[in-house]
Amino acid sequence: MLVACAADDAPPVDCPSEGRYLELTPGASWTYRVTDVDGVTEKTQTVGALEDVGGTKAGTMAYRLTTTKAGGSVVSWQEDRGDSVRRHKELDMAGGSQTTELYEPYRTRIDEAAAHVANGASWSEGYTEVVTDASSMTTSTAKTEQWRIAAVDETVTVPAGTFCALRVGRTSTTAGGGGSDKTFWFARGIGKVKEVGLGQTEELVAH
Repeated sequence: MLVACAADDAPPVDCPSEGRYLELTPGASWTYRVTDVDGVTEKTQTVGALEDVGGTKAGTMAYRLTTTKAGGSVVSWQEDRGDSVRRHKELDMAGGSQTTELYEPYRTRIDEAAAHVANGASWSEGYTEVVTDASSMTTSTAKTEQWRIAAVDETVTVPAGTFCALRVGRTSTTAGGGGSDKTFWFARGIGKVKEVGLGQTEELVAH
């Protein structure tokens, strides 16, 4: 069921101490307002069935998530391990071309281990991104992501309401190349409520 909260709703009195920051359940969906240099659009991400990722990742069970947005759609396979969510594969059908990305061994979306949701925590993870384009040309890139917990139970207001959120920073770098920075806000029992980075802001409208 789609639930929307008015932005002027009273903020929560207490911040929940239990519950997942992101849990994947078939049928769950999140709609975001996306603001960038081109204006304001919306995107919706919906959790589909649990299925075998297949290919080189045969035997890995993950949820099929579909993101619809301006310009096309993206399908990704994400594994919910109970204390983390890991991306394994992504099919990008937005724009004029189609690419498939594999993450070896995986790419973390959020890590909810106790040591990684404490204020001031930081850690580093590496993975290889294998991209195959429409012409079947494949490139592999080693990447490193530096994670940091900037705040716990930080109040954040978005169109869907006011939430207590975990503020997570992520810096992605490639060997000998540049990097990118993003900041995410996750609320217990809700999921991602805000994301800022790469010249774009996403804010939760409904879930």
